[in-house]
This record gives sequence, structure tokens and C-alpha cells, in this order.
Amino acid sequence: MGCLCCRYKVVLCRRDLPPTRENCVKILQATGIKGWQVGKTKVFLKYFHVDQLTDVLERMGKSAITLQVGTTLVVLAMLWLGNLLMMMYIQYYVSVINNIALFKTLKKVFSAVHCMYVCMKNVT
Repeated sequence: MGCLCCRYKVVLCRRDLPPTRENCVKILQATGIKGWQVGKTKVFLKYFHVDQLTDVLERMGKSAITLQVGTTLVVLAMLWLGNLLMMMYIQYYVSVINNIALFKTLKKVFSAVHCMYVCMKNVT
């Protein structure tokens, strides 16, 4: 019973699963296998039950890989979108800073022109 629980505990999505009779029954019921028997200390399986258990583990492994790929793609998309938003944010503030620099330059030019106008007006 201990070997079955240790090897196939992933079927129940449990990390710590004590090797008890009840847990072996839960594992076998979760896999949908029919025709097995559990004794006091042993689990009695037919030869094809082991293949069915292996198929269940393979399907779970493929599902886990699919979930990992999907999660990775979502994280990458979020990072890409975050980088895109960050670039837009930087571009916006660069344009604001450039506008401020342009405003300061125009202010200097206008003040110089105004000074020249006042000086010319005072001269005449």
C-alpha cells in the first residue's frame, strides 16, 4: 500500500499522503479503474491496471506541461504589456520634458524680444 500511495499520490494532488488503506482506495477511485481489490496490507491489481495507472500519470504530466506553458505565456504577455506601457509612460514624460524645455526656450526668446522692444521704445 505504501508504494502505491507514494507513487500515485499526485493523482489526488496531495504532497503528503500517508500510506493507508483509505488513501489507496481514494487513489484507485479517482483514476476510475474497475476490478481492483484492497486487502489488509496489499493492493490487488490485474496486469492491465498498472498500464491504466501509468496512462493516468502521463495525462496528468501532459496537463501539467500545458498549464506551465499557458502560465509562462500569460506572464510573458504581462511583462511585454508592462514594458509597452512603461515605454509609453517614458515617451509621454519625455515629451512633457521636451515641451517644458521648449517652453523655457521660448520664454527666453520672448523675454529677449521683449527686452529689445522695451530698449528700442526707450531709445525713441
